[in-house]
Amino acid sequence: MKKMICMLLMAIVCLQLADAQNPGYLGKHFFVNVDGVISPSKNNPTWVSEKMVAKGADMYDKKTSLICRYLGFNYLVSPSVEYVAWKKGSIGVGYNFFQSAFSRPVSLEFFDDDRWRNVDYYVRSHGFNVYYKQYLGKDATAPYGMYAKFQFDGFFNYYAPYADSIRWQPTSMVDTNSTVRGRNALFGVKAVLGYEYLFFDRLRFSVGFSLGTTFGGYAVTKEKFAGGDVFADRHLTVENMCNNRILNAYSFGIKVGLSVLLF
Repeated sequence: MKKMICMLLMAIVCLQLADAQNPGYLGKHFFVNVDGVISPSKNNPTWVSEKMVAKGADMYDKKTSLICRYLGFNYLVSPSVEYVAWKKGSIGVGYNFFQSAFSRPVSLEFFDDDRWRNVDYYVRSHGFNVYYKQYLGKDATAPYGMYAKFQFDGFFNYYAPYADSIRWQPTSMVDTNSTVRGRNALFGVKAVLGYEYLFFDRLRFSVGFSLGTTFGGYAVTKEKFAGGDVFADRHLTVENMCNNRILNAYSFGIKVGLSVLLF
């Protein structure tokens, strides 16, 4: 009992000393952030393009194709709580939300004639992130200025085919892969370089760009390089395609964020 009381007292003293040496910013330590990351869809479908098609847009129309395929972007939303840990650094933890679409070739097997058709799927991800942010240069000090951020992300995914993708096919002609629904987890790391502006000693605006990789999702890339045909990925699972979609969206991004210093 005495040992526990002594350890508790020591922990309280350590916290007080740490807080004394870390005044934060104007005596405050905690930010609430809302960050958005966008990245080119790399000619892959996104939830925006799928919504346009669902409303009757023609993917073969030049204008629609330009919007959906070449001007389409992935969107990742990450609200977080950030703690100013010392003069040049902060730590944070947050939530990830990502939604997109992808396609996978499936076999229809009409009268012993092996044919292939793309079936569209959607993926919806919820997850978390933890990060450390280091402020760079003599003039930079937490919580503003140029910074480098190192982040670990987790994504817990649900993927399923769009109903319209398989509704027209007779059951006997549907490849079993075309109706696959599932859940999986995917993790990744990334580095962010950016700049933060502080207004009114409370409101912060952040911009930057990120490079990262997930621990999975490369099977599709390897298969395409090895196969060399448009349906080189037909032998891969829906989960492989899902992971590759997240990898493509995660590997490069442009970050924009807004924060409020609370207490």
